[in-house]
Amino acid sequence: MRTPKIKIYSVHDKEPSFIRLQHRTFQQFIKDEYEFIVCDNAQRKSDSRKIRCLCTSLGLRYQEIPEQHHENPNIACSYPLDYLMQKFIANETESQHLFLLIRICFL
Repeated sequence: MRTPKIKIYSVHDKEPSFIRLQHRTFQQFIKDEYEFIVCDNAQRKSDSRKIRCLCTSLGLRYQEIPEQHHENPNIACSYPLDYLMQKFIANETESQHLFLLIRICFL
């Protein structure tokens, strides 16, 4: 399988229906080959299960972010972004364009 030109990492912690909206939007407007990677940062197992099931039904790549509990909301919000940068994005050499989204970008 060829590496897509565009990789989109999107962090979600609840509201799996929002993933469907993003997926449809990308399908409609991105004309180049791309890969949509849904990153699960849910604290509740029930939310995580919903996110995983939706990814499976839509054929999207699912990436779980290790659970971390932080008292400081700034650290709690930045942890998943830092994790993705260090674990995946910093080592990316194949794709030409990378995007990292959080849910608020679409609201």
